[in-house]
Order: sequence, then structure tokens, then C-alpha cells
Amino acid sequence: MIKYDHIMIRYGELSTKGKNRKDFIRILFQNVKAALKDWPSLTYIMRYDHIYISLNEVAHLPVIERLQDVSGIYSLSLVYRCEKDIEVLKKSALKLIKEESGKTFKVKT
Repeated sequence: MIKYDHIMIRYGELSTKGKNRKDFIRILFQNVKAALKDWPSLTYIMRYDHIYISLNEVAHLPVIERLQDVSGIYSLSLVYRCEKDIEVLKKSALKLIKEESGKTFKVKT
């Protein structure tokens, strides 16, 4: 079974905020950290257009469920890191496709 080790959060419409963009991203980052305060082992990396959350052995499903309540998140992606070797990448991709085909997540509306 593939063990996801990161979640990537995309900002979406925050990229159109102009001069206040940095403030909106900072507030979103604070809101994400506050929403996930029950998992102190999570670590965060903030980038220009997304945030990476390192799961550090925390199950991804409860984290995703909690993130769905945070306003300003455009989308979430599970991330699986592997070696930078084409053969390892091919094997990992095939394994992900086989394991994940047909899985869906319930999205709050």
C-alpha cells in the first residue's frame, strides 16, 4: 500500500489579490496551522502558490477532512515522494494507479 507523506494545498483565487496577496496567503497559512493544531508533528512549507504539509506518519484522511473547513483553499492533493530515478518513478506511478483507481473522496459543498 502506498503511504502518502505530504499534502499539497493550492490557493486558487488568492493569486488575483494584487498587493494584498501576501497578507491573504499569510492568513490562510495561519488558518491551516490553526485547523491542524491537533497534530503537532505536522510540518509546513509555504511556497509562492501552494503549501506543503509533511504528514510525518499522521494519517492523511483526518487531515484532509479538517482542511475542507478552511476557507481559501482551492484544492488539495496527496503527495507521494520517490527517488529521482526513472525506473523507480515508473514503478511508483504504476503502483499508485493500481491502488488508487476507483477511489473517491467525499467533498463538502
